[in-house]
Amino acid sequence: MTNRMRQIMESKRAVRQRLAMRPFSEKLVLLEKLRDRSQLIAYASLLKEHHELIAAGIASERTSDLQARMEGLAKYLTPKEIDLLDGLSIDLQMLRGEEVYEQGGGVEWTPERMRDELKNAWLANDRESILRILRKRPLLPAPQTAFIRARSYEALGLLDIAVLFMDYASKEDPSAPSYQILAMQLLRQTGRLDEAAQRAESYLKQRGDDLNLHIFASHIVFDFARGRPREEALHVYQRLANNLEQTLLQHGKAKPIFQSIAVLGYLILANCYGSLGNKQKEVLAYESALKLEPQNGLVLTAMGLAYIDSDPVQARKYFRQAVDQNTRAISPYLYLAHHTLTHGNYEDCFGLCEKLRRIANHPSIEATAWHWGAIAGYHLGINSESIRMAFERALSLDPLDEDIPRNFDLFKDLQNKTKAALAQPNMSQFRWETNRVFDADGARRELLDKAAPVLSG
Repeated sequence: MTNRMRQIMESKRAVRQRLAMRPFSEKLVLLEKLRDRSQLIAYASLLKEHHELIAAGIASERTSDLQARMEGLAKYLTPKEIDLLDGLSIDLQMLRGEEVYEQGGGVEWTPERMRDELKNAWLANDRESILRILRKRPLLPAPQTAFIRARSYEALGLLDIAVLFMDYASKEDPSAPSYQILAMQLLRQTGRLDEAAQRAESYLKQRGDDLNLHIFASHIVFDFARGRPREEALHVYQRLANNLEQTLLQHGKAKPIFQSIAVLGYLILANCYGSLGNKQKEVLAYESALKLEPQNGLVLTAMGLAYIDSDPVQARKYFRQAVDQNTRAISPYLYLAHHTLTHGNYEDCFGLCEKLRRIANHPSIEATAWHWGAIAGYHLGINSESIRMAFERALSLDPLDEDIPRNFDLFKDLQNKTKAALAQPNMSQFRWETNRVFDADGARRELLDKAAPVLSG
């Protein structure tokens, strides 16, 4: 299976999982929205191809066929969507060096007015207004205009279109590495990780002195290597590790504005060594990251994961420090909540589950937080109706988890017993089922994604 096919299947699987959690009536509404959205994206894709053929001077027979297909799709689009796509057709002229501006309208669009309107629309996250304003008259340099269009179409869900404009910005201003980085990230979002990795490899071979570009390119290559056959991946990890060692040494102590980039570099380096089985160098890389940012919750989490098999006590120490820093990573809360629950520290478990619910990034994680919180709450003497509601919430979020209904049945059985039985402090008598497997590999992937700083251009 190709990487592109894997990306598509994972995306479809995620959609099915989200749909499975909703009532049937809501599913119908969502499916209808997805169908309408796919028609908009399909029309935009045909429009893109149409403009490319015209730019290349391809025979009119092919363009006529595309026009006919677009006309067929247009029947299912709303007037607002048609307006968006008509604007896209105008914007695409930019890629051929033929910027088109709207005429008339009865309003004098001075540069000052355009800047004010553009700023207000940007702050309001009104991407369609931003695109309309840019069509009024020349205002910004071409690379900046292309960048704003790329981010706007990205926000509107037209990622393939966003790639085109970000590539144009990069071509017009090759001295701005952020455009090259953002183009690679967009390619990855569209599932074209192989293309992103090819670009990243070329940037790494150039051995430029831009830390941002080098680290982000390394991240893309590492991400791509994880989906390759083991022997091939190990070769890439070793090459990346050697490359990153030199780059991070060259930059020495990163300035404050570059520290988060350097920390990401050390995280990638540590993951390379971890994949190569070099535990000592993996830990040294994490320690280097902590020297730059001692309170970084993601790095503290990574240190915990490094010790999770060899030294669970040390792992819990780092996880606890990460939680104290309110880390965005899921794994410390999940790991500690399970440990405190199984060791009878119910108050601590209950607090961890409350935090976990707030940052849960998947229904099954949120279900686990409600589930374990219900068990802990039971032992803390929280009223039975609240415990029942917590179990029901967990079951609605993850109906396929076998432990939740078992423990829910146990809770209901205990409710029917005498007060004396309910007061028994011995947890082993109750035989709660808490067999969730901790996914350390998934936790490591989550860390790299969360550690990547967000670029705004």
